[in-house]
Amino acid sequence: ADYHFMHSAVLVNWNALGCAPPAMKRDREVVLAAINRSWQALVLADDKLKADPDVVRAAVASSGEAFQFASTTLRRDRDFVLEMALLDQTSFKHAARELQEDQSILEELDKAHRRKKQVADWDSHWTTFERRG
Repeated sequence: ADYHFMHSAVLVNWNALGCAPPAMKRDREVVLAAINRSWQALVLADDKLKADPDVVRAAVASSGEAFQFASTTLRRDRDFVLEMALLDQTSFKHAARELQEDQSILEELDKAHRRKKQVADWDSHWTTFERRG
């Protein structure tokens, strides 16, 4: 299959990746183009790309559910799991079981969640203040 044709096809419909030859499913640019259309394209990607932090990050940025299709290595990587959980907390349920039970990660996520809430509360108070002014 012609590279430009496949690249164009996944820009129109990410499902086109399913019909692509293996070489295209290993092509980072083609897979990222498909993921930009839908995180579900990660399912169709070559295993090598399911282990690529940038590819997985792009998918998880759309939906934490994408993390279930990441490589076992990434789902066991403490720092990467934490990063993905901060990007989309839904992803955490797809992390390796031992990390889901790691108290230090849970505490870090809790702290980050509280910080986000404080910022959101501050933003809403500031917006209210601006409207009055």
